[in-house]
Amino acid sequence: MSIADKLGTIYENEQRYAILNDSLERRLNGEEIVGESYYDAFWDTLQLNGTRRQYGSTFGYAWNDALFKPKYPFHALTDCSNMFYYADISEINITHTGKFLFLASSSSTFSDGFYGSSIQKILVDIDASLSINNYVFNETFRGCSRLKTIQKII
Repeated sequence: MSIADKLGTIYENEQRYAILNDSLERRLNGEEIVGESYYDAFWDTLQLNGTRRQYGSTFGYAWNDALFKPKYPFHALTDCSNMFYYADISEINITHTGKFLFLASSSSTFSDGFYGSSIQKILVDIDASLSINNYVFNETFRGCSRLKTIQKII
C-alpha cells in the first residue's frame, strides 16, 4: 500500500469516527435521531455499525441477559480478552451473535473471555481455526461454574 493510499484510509477512518462521535454526542445530549430506536442507536455506537473487531473487557460486571442483545455478529475478531468478565449473562445464542470468528492473527485472543461469568449455555460456534495464536483460549472458561453447554469450538 502506498503512502497516498494509507493517508486516504486514515482520512476515511477519521471521517467515519467523526460521524460516529457526533452521533454519540447528540444521543448523550438527549437529541432524538429521527427514525432511530434507542436499541439501534446504542448498538450502532457500541459495535461501530458492525465494524468493531476488539471487544476486550466490553461486557463485564453490569451486563445481564436483559441488556445483552447485540445487533451485529462478532466476526473478524482480534482482542476479546475478558470480553464477558464476571458478566451475568446466562446464554449466548445465534440470534445474538451469528458466531464468534477470530482473525488469522497472533493478537487474536479470547483469554479469560468468560472468566467468572454466569454463562450457562454458549449456543454459537467459536471459530479460532484461522488464529495463529497458540493461546487464543488461554483460561477462557476459568471460573465458569454454571457452564453446562458449549455448542462448538473450532
